[in-house]
Amino acid sequence: MSPAWRLKTERCVGGTLQPPLEGPFDMLIDAERVPGATPPAILDVPLQDIGWNLDANPSGSRWKSIASGALKWGVVRPFQTASLIILLALLSALPVLQLIALGYLLEVSGRVARSGRLRDGLFLLDQAGRIGIAVVAILILTLPIRLVATWAQAAQWVDPGGRAAAVLPVFGTALVILIAAHLGWVWFRGGRLRSYFWPRPIRFLKQVWRPATWIEARDRLWDFVASMQLGQLFWLGTRGILATLVWLLIPASILIGTTRDGQTGVAALVGIIGFISMAIVLLYLPFLQARFAAENRWRAMFEVRPIREAFRASPVFFWLGLTLTLLFAVPLYLLKIEATPQEVVWLPCIVMVAFMLPARLFTGLAVGRGQRRTPGATRWHKTLRIGVRLLCLPIIFGYLGIVFLSAFTSWDGLATWFQQHALLIPVPFNAGV
Repeated sequence: MSPAWRLKTERCVGGTLQPPLEGPFDMLIDAERVPGATPPAILDVPLQDIGWNLDANPSGSRWKSIASGALKWGVVRPFQTASLIILLALLSALPVLQLIALGYLLEVSGRVARSGRLRDGLFLLDQAGRIGIAVVAILILTLPIRLVATWAQAAQWVDPGGRAAAVLPVFGTALVILIAAHLGWVWFRGGRLRSYFWPRPIRFLKQVWRPATWIEARDRLWDFVASMQLGQLFWLGTRGILATLVWLLIPASILIGTTRDGQTGVAALVGIIGFISMAIVLLYLPFLQARFAAENRWRAMFEVRPIREAFRASPVFFWLGLTLTLLFAVPLYLLKIEATPQEVVWLPCIVMVAFMLPARLFTGLAVGRGQRRTPGATRWHKTLRIGVRLLCLPIIFGYLGIVFLSAFTSWDGLATWFQQHALLIPVPFNAGV
């Protein structure tokens, strides 16, 4: 008979731990399963030492996790994404700062290309969400201020020397100071949603008088601004737009020169060459931008061979990325028929950002998958690549046809050939009236 280890365990009766039982209730552990082991004496091991937790409630924890996930993906993430799109739209409507928006779009595709996962594309969501909450809070909390201001103005009209006309301005000033202090303290604490409902006023009264509090507030503000990577995005967007214009310069110049003043004959033939050249550029440029952002190298913007190899490894995703990039740019040309007023110039930019973000995600995914996969060498893979190349032609030439018509219907005229919304920032929206 093989030796055995006996492990005496405590038992729970009516919620109370009882001494271990003797005799046949001992737990037997076969010593032969542990070669070379020496059977120890009888051990008394508490329940918590062997991993038993009588108070555990896995069902409640599971439902809590489900509710937390539903709140995150059903409310928080959509709000953060909407805030991000609006912020990018506002940046897109401002000269020079447009390059930050372009840099973000490039970085989105670059991150997906590096990781090969769509979920890694969108970043700065937390910062955008906090800014969005701050804007909503300002709009809500300033409603009482505007209401009191309206009452004070009405009191001045009805009874200039009355008590209401004297008290309401003072009350409005006090309300402004109180709300400003509330918002400032909430933002000092991180600007999270729960802080708006309970800002911990006692702690505020204790710390607001300390110089260290104001120094910490300055440092936190700087850290928040630095976390948005505005400088890096601006530099990426600047290099990206310059490299893109290098690609567009020759075909766009040919198309502008040959379509001006209705020239025909030889000019038409040269225009066809420019049309085909632009089609070739559009076939590669979205993916060159993604690879440029992924590697952060200027030369990567002009290395066509790696893109061709990546296409051979993942042709379907390349077709999907190209289709989304060009198809989602079409609605933007419809917004250029009339000049956009300056006060609402950011509204078309919302459409631009909302449509271009998915396109950038999928172009990055195509490049990432293509770089990680090995091109298939079977007849099926070769046939698939040929078929996908043929499917790219109607997409590209259909898009170019829309741009060609837009050159005659757009407020910006022939400059539309340079203002490629599928690849660049919404420059034409800045030409509002």
